[in-house]
Amino acid sequence: MSTSPPVLDPHALPLTGLQLIEASAGTGKTYTITSLYLRLILGRGTSRPYAVNEILVLTFTTAATAELKHRIRIRLMETRLYFLTRHLAALNQIDDIKLPDTDVVICEFYDQSPDVDRDIRLLTASIALLDDAAIFTIHGFCSRVLADYAFETGTLFDQQADPDPDAMLTLAVEDCYRSELMGLSPPALEIAQRMWPSPISLQRQIRKFIYRDEIEVLPPEHPVDMSRYRTLAGVIKQMWIEQDIPSILRDAGFIANRRCLTHIDEMTRFCADTELDGRVRSGANLWELWTKSHMQRHLKKSGQLPDHPVFEHFDELWSLQHEFAQLKANLWHQVLHNIRQRLGHQQAELGVLTLDDLLSRVAANLSHTTLARRLAERWPVAMIDEFQDTDDTQYRIFKRIYIDLHASDPRSGTDAIETGAIGERALFMIGDPKQAIYQFRGADVYTYINARRQTAEQSGVHSLSVNYRSTPPLVEAINHLFDQPDIFDNDEDMPFTPVDAGLPEQPLLIRSARVAPVVIRHITGADGKGLQAAEANTLATEWVAEEIAGNLLHPDTTIDGEPLHAGQIAILVRDKNHARASQQSLARRRIRSVYLTLESVFLTETATDLMTVLEAVLNPGDERKIRAALASPLLASTADELARLSEDTLLQQDTLTEFQRYHSRWAKAGIAPMMESLINQRGVAGRLLQTKEGERQLTNLRHLTELMQERAMVAPGMHRLLKWYIRERQEALTVAPEAHQLRLESDRNLVKLVTMHAAKGLEYDVVLIPIAGFGLLFANREPHLYHDLANDRYQLKVDVGGSATAAQQASVEGISEDMRLLYVAATRARLRCYLGMPHTRGARQTAFARLLGYEGKREMADVFSALPDALFDTGFVTEVERTGLNEPSEGAEVLTPPATRPALDQRWQVHSYTGITQLLAAHEPETDQPGYSDDDVHLQNSSQDGSQPKVLAASDATDPFDLARTRFTFPRGPRAGIALHSLMEDLEFTQPPETQKPILQQCLERVGLAREQASWVPVLQDWCSDILSNDLGGFSLREITRTNRMDEMEFHFPVHTNDRVFDFLREHSYLEGPSGDVNNSIDISGLMTGLIDLTFRYNDQYFIVDYKSNYLGPDRTDYREVNLDEAMRSHQYKLQYLIYTIAITRHLRLTLDDFDYERHFGGAYYLFLRGMDGKTGENRQGGEVEEAGEASSTGIFFDKPPIAHVEALDALLIQQATSERAASERVL
Repeated sequence: MSTSPPVLDPHALPLTGLQLIEASAGTGKTYTITSLYLRLILGRGTSRPYAVNEILVLTFTTAATAELKHRIRIRLMETRLYFLTRHLAALNQIDDIKLPDTDVVICEFYDQSPDVDRDIRLLTASIALLDDAAIFTIHGFCSRVLADYAFETGTLFDQQADPDPDAMLTLAVEDCYRSELMGLSPPALEIAQRMWPSPISLQRQIRKFIYRDEIEVLPPEHPVDMSRYRTLAGVIKQMWIEQDIPSILRDAGFIANRRCLTHIDEMTRFCADTELDGRVRSGANLWELWTKSHMQRHLKKSGQLPDHPVFEHFDELWSLQHEFAQLKANLWHQVLHNIRQRLGHQQAELGVLTLDDLLSRVAANLSHTTLARRLAERWPVAMIDEFQDTDDTQYRIFKRIYIDLHASDPRSGTDAIETGAIGERALFMIGDPKQAIYQFRGADVYTYINARRQTAEQSGVHSLSVNYRSTPPLVEAINHLFDQPDIFDNDEDMPFTPVDAGLPEQPLLIRSARVAPVVIRHITGADGKGLQAAEANTLATEWVAEEIAGNLLHPDTTIDGEPLHAGQIAILVRDKNHARASQQSLARRRIRSVYLTLESVFLTETATDLMTVLEAVLNPGDERKIRAALASPLLASTADELARLSEDTLLQQDTLTEFQRYHSRWAKAGIAPMMESLINQRGVAGRLLQTKEGERQLTNLRHLTELMQERAMVAPGMHRLLKWYIRERQEALTVAPEAHQLRLESDRNLVKLVTMHAAKGLEYDVVLIPIAGFGLLFANREPHLYHDLANDRYQLKVDVGGSATAAQQASVEGISEDMRLLYVAATRARLRCYLGMPHTRGARQTAFARLLGYEGKREMADVFSALPDALFDTGFVTEVERTGLNEPSEGAEVLTPPATRPALDQRWQVHSYTGITQLLAAHEPETDQPGYSDDDVHLQNSSQDGSQPKVLAASDATDPFDLARTRFTFPRGPRAGIALHSLMEDLEFTQPPETQKPILQQCLERVGLAREQASWVPVLQDWCSDILSNDLGGFSLREITRTNRMDEMEFHFPVHTNDRVFDFLREHSYLEGPSGDVNNSIDISGLMTGLIDLTFRYNDQYFIVDYKSNYLGPDRTDYREVNLDEAMRSHQYKLQYLIYTIAITRHLRLTLDDFDYERHFGGAYYLFLRGMDGKTGENRQGGEVEEAGEASSTGIFFDKPPIAHVEALDALLIQQATSERAASERVL
């Protein structure tokens, strides 16, 4: 271990030059800052006193800035009061005056004062002017510099700082992805799509370093020829399949369970596609597994290396792997350059700067000595709090102002840097590298290390050696755990220095017994074997909850004789999932808790509900959206209220008017007044506060409203605001920007649940960490960020070429951060800390295992025996009982349970045609898009003579990209079906398709044919023209205007089936084929719902249309009557159009006073789109196919169910629904 830095003396510390103060957890870092501030204000150790606007104090969050200013104000006021009291006592010769409580530093400042009157005046003026004090966040400081020195920095006067750069980054990434990556040629295109399956994945990876100025991207860009690599890959894949290489490998004699055996099937799947990247999820590279050197290592003694030319190709291709890595690196360089360029253009056009731009703009302008000198003269002293959380750009700014400037300043002497004589200017850096845990935010502990090395050479490094947070036993226990060589992997720059306890011992008695300050439990199986991660995590959270319920909140558990309360206890967790599990474990024991987190408020259920409400307010004429909003937990309308809304026309009108008022208020007054009106009108606040989590939800709702109001001030517009809201929900991270982090509701006497990152800077009497053996698993995450030491300075690098060395270094740095996070978590406790070590796979590779020495083959029992009993309470947890709090005491009044509630019919649910056919025909899968699952039909006509169609085997399928562009080679499946349905919905029937090219292009984009538009658009034009002009019995779709059509008409009606209903359907051929043997016990009760693709009116008749994109064969003759009949039968489409007919006739009876089925309902068309040829003629069931020209029309099925069938089934459904309601009423 390296030599510890000298202990800081607040009176002797030089107030000039470069000074680094290392403050371990609990050693009074903020107290030290306020003491130095006092010295500067009073002029102790300086040539003159400093005013509050000359002392620059910087930290990292707005909340920390406010807290630091408050602490400085309190310290100034305490000092002034002490000085006044003692001074007045001295003037009046009062010896027994009661002095205010204060600390030794203030007393010594008074004793050393050369002029008390002057000091009191300085303190009074400082307190009065503290609102003008230069206490900023680092970004706030940079913003001030750019605004105050606009001419020197070339900053526009109206340039705004955007605290959220994600919107611009999202746009730049999407533009790059669309125009740059999708325009690549193979194999670069395939590699890019494998690396970045979507713009979101690219943005997630690039966000980690896109704004880092001084970062080296490795390997450098270099031309690469992939032709040989690609050729070899193709040859290997072909030989693997055609020459049965898997059989050769299985017979070779490899040791069981080696990757060259276990990955054979994965290689076979890999050979079936065009991918070139052989890496798989397990971390292996398929191209390496069957090289001769790799196979030789895994042969049995009796095994023989397989002999086949393909393995020569594996060897050669593996030797070319660097070419593949270089191509990936080139793509990264190309993407980085393109996105940075686009970001620059956006910022120039919008006139905004991101927070990172503020830093880089100031850093760039400080190369001019004039600006640096002016800043140093304005703020001759700077103090940077939490310096371990800086990055290289931030340090470069202050290094330039307070260090580099004076090296070239002739007034300071040419050897100023070497001697540390920087005149009256001073830079104080205060932090603790052991608490550097924000790498994911861009903080870089290696910046701290570089500054530490420079400070050690030029001036001095000082440490704080006394812990004022924890009791002596706990301080001793923490020292015992962490005082190990290289525990943070770098004793030279990040040594652990044991600290002394500054507090008297404060006895904690648990159930009246003295206890050890640290508890460690091994969470393991009953037989001592390991557990699955989920099982171990559950057991750990149950252990912690039981410890709180059974011991910590026991009446005989006290601190200094006072009972321990829930509000003094904190559970520290890694993420929200662990927090939720802990909260549930506590709730099972009737212990209330509150979750404090850095999580985004946009990830809460309240945010989801609010989005539903906002969509309804934005669309006040959309009844579906309004119903969804009313049904959301936020507005919480009951089922009865929603039912009345469907039946009561006046109530419907009132509700629509209410949402129109909200819409108008939003448009005129803004989002916040609208939300206030809605909350008051709907009584949201009062209702929420009566629920268990209501205070949390109401806090979230107010927070979200405030964020939206702030955004609306910057970017007005209702639709624009909703798009921003949706994007924030999609992009919300586990640790959110400060403004987005969840705010705390009332936490009085509640157990705190806190993420370890959010706990930094906080303290609790008792801390429990159920899962201390955590790991971040950085190793397999590309790209790899790591640091390299060169010229006695660490430089940040990012490897984008898959280097194993870089991956290993990134993994080491990740484990080091885990250790620092564990240190932060354990040092939050004042009296006692609980640590859980789950016995899971990989547990020995965690930071906690290393801290305990639980490595290699050492058993946990041996680890525990080496720990001193006075400091550590150790043991094993294999099961947990449950202790309930607040159990009823003897003699308590026994409450009578309420009467049994009426039984609910659990069979009742919402049904659709797709769901019913799922029950009736097992071969027909249900999808999330009702009505589209049938669009992947595997039927093909075996001949053109009208014979029965056959099933299209998978081997018969041909890639449509390899065929001529026709409607028959258009992609198949649900995705294509959805695209064609959307196309028909968007088309204007009365306009020629060639004038609606954007709609056709959108359809092609939906099926992944965006790059094939030139060849596919003419096909779609002709196809749509045929569909629209096909004769439908004296008219065509081309004659149907928008005013006479309704797309996607939604319906709902009650349904209940029994034997009579199914018998009726089978008897009249609406239920055929596989459903003929349907079990009569099938019970379908509830509400029937669905969407009719098209409902149109022609000559006062109403027709329904269902579009089918089914592939029945490669020729129009495959879509003749016999083939359509088979498709209608096999997919139960007859049942579908009967359901639709009942729905439309019920609707027409309500809307037409003189409705007559025969006169007003025209019938049901099923349009098999691929077969529609645009020729005249009809294809009607039960009728003759009329000749027109040379051939009859194909692809059209028509039926109009007899009125008797419709009325009979309708009566059955109504009768059953009515009988069910009557039975329910009798039960009630």
